[in-house]
Amino acid sequence: HWPSEWKRAVEGSPFPLFSEAFDAANNGNLRDIGTYQYDAVAALGLLACHVSPRGELPLELGTRVWAARRLVDFKGLTGRVKFDDIGNRDAATANYELFNVLLPPDGPIELKQLA
Repeated sequence: HWPSEWKRAVEGSPFPLFSEAFDAANNGNLRDIGTYQYDAVAALGLLACHVSPRGELPLELGTRVWAARRLVDFKGLTGRVKFDDIGNRDAATANYELFNVLLPPDGPIELKQLA
């Protein structure tokens, strides 16, 4: 069971933020955002191990991690994770979805996935 302070209502929602009814396996936000966050933490951990494999972390850890960013290349929850020269996800490893949003004058909005 969740601690009582976690069972607060989300503004505008009748449901508690964390409750027994929360379905993590079918939650779109958790799936779509959480997996990228997981891979980001994994990438940072791998880089930290690369720049300082033993002992205390150096004071210049951030500088070393940034310099080594191109060394990251692993299979994460979102697919292959690799970074380009400026630190963005390499375009060859990114996942994209393309939708066409249709606004008919007399009906509901339609989303058609193109790719």
